[in-house]
Amino acid sequence: MTMAIENEVPSFAWRHPKLGAHVIHAALTYLFNQPEGGVLCPMAMTYAAVPSLRLTPSIGDDWIPRLLSNQYDARDVPVDQKAGATVGMFMTEKQGGSDVRTNTTRAVAVGQTAGEGAEYQLTGHKFFCSAPMSDAFLTLAYSEGGLSCFLMPRWTPDGQRNSLFIQRLKDKLGNRSNASSEIELHDTWGVMVGRKDAVFAPSLRWSRVIDFIAVRVQRG
Repeated sequence: MTMAIENEVPSFAWRHPKLGAHVIHAALTYLFNQPEGGVLCPMAMTYAAVPSLRLTPSIGDDWIPRLLSNQYDARDVPVDQKAGATVGMFMTEKQGGSDVRTNTTRAVAVGQTAGEGAEYQLTGHKFFCSAPMSDAFLTLAYSEGGLSCFLMPRWTPDGQRNSLFIQRLKDKLGNRSNASSEIELHDTWGVMVGRKDAVFAPSLRWSRVIDFIAVRVQRG
């Protein structure tokens, strides 16, 4: 992780916004993950989170500079105490798999304010959670406006641990060095990213790019 982040594997395309930047990112990803594919997922999730976070400047202005840092900080402390951060993604639920329309996780607004940038409490069960060691997570839940995207930090702004409960790590046939887990949310604090009913299409688009690279890495 340290080597990948210091060499801008997840951040190059966003730190150097020029023609061909994402091609260079693809090449970096391909080369770096040849010897060790276990870090591909957290690098891919962090890379793909940036477009979604840009939808809401009040969130993106705070988080994106941390994701673009070239310092890996593995400490489990509030993000404002860290030199850099990573993001994971929790979308899949056991009743629906890739069909996120069947998700049952609910998000209830905290206080009178609702919608983009507002605070919510989320409750539900996520069946396949990528990069659970990350500093924050993008997830989907149903709010008053429909299926929406939320950012849940590991630590809340008041310095308390967020109510994210890891149930187990997946016992996978392969790719075992890449942690995947089941997680329960109990009134978990989060903020809505983008408008209500806007599913995280930007992040999905860029994470699919990594999928193609990953297939090629495995083929050699």
